[in-house]
Amino acid sequence: MENKAYMLKRLPAATIAAIISSILWLVIALLPGILAQIPNLPDFLKTIVTIDVFISVFSIVLLIASSLGVVELLSEHNKGYKKSVVKNWGIFYLFGGFIVTGVLLILLAKKIPTSDVTYKRPFSWKRWYKFNKQRIPFFLSIFSVIFITALLDFELSELKFSLKSHFDAITSLYSNQYKSAATFMVFLLNIVAIVQIFNTITFGQKKNPLSLYLITALTVVEIAAYIFYVYVFMVEPTLSPTYKLTASAQFSMSVFGIGILFGIASTAFAWKYVDWKYVKIED
Repeated sequence: MENKAYMLKRLPAATIAAIISSILWLVIALLPGILAQIPNLPDFLKTIVTIDVFISVFSIVLLIASSLGVVELLSEHNKGYKKSVVKNWGIFYLFGGFIVTGVLLILLAKKIPTSDVTYKRPFSWKRWYKFNKQRIPFFLSIFSVIFITALLDFELSELKFSLKSHFDAITSLYSNQYKSAATFMVFLLNIVAIVQIFNTITFGQKKNPLSLYLITALTVVEIAAYIFYVYVFMVEPTLSPTYKLTASAQFSMSVFGIGILFGIASTAFAWKYVDWKYVKIED
């Protein structure tokens, strides 16, 4: 039974928080470039400038994700909020690091009345699987996006801790052409991984073939981007005999590979649970 739409006259705090999150990440994305123009920066601000590539790319990815969420929530505000939609977005924002926004959305979802009749039954994985199997692609895509987007380079000089990953691997390349290509592949993989979250959320709600085709197409893009990314590091020694595959390059290819495997598994489950008889019903 479908959840009834929940109409509100004013924008709820959760939607406003989503808008603020998007603005915040826009500011963070621009911050390193602004700070770089200021002379005599304090040491803690210099640290931000030194990892500007990581901050900018990660912030842009989160900005795109948050902006898509804002568009969906504003659309829901116009036609009426649905419990399942708001709850799914709340979970997404929590996993995306928007803790306050995620909590507010989940609290809003709890306020939305439902027409479903529920009975308390003992929990069992078999029963959970029966009613949630169409959401498995979403859960797997969360792991995929974590491996692909959350392990970028960073350095905490105060704690003497750093993670050398994708961009350290890229800067060790000698060929400027391959450096540019590899950087674009990193950006592409991050963007596609975020978009896949939205596709799998839609699939979990409707199980429609269109969402399946989009998931499959973007998975193919991810695989192609990853293959080309690995190719860059494999072919570099033939162009520059002094080049050796670094530990950061091995780590980068490994975490991307794990993320791609989760993406492939997500797509496989989507093919298994698609509803080929799906018919769109207008609200």
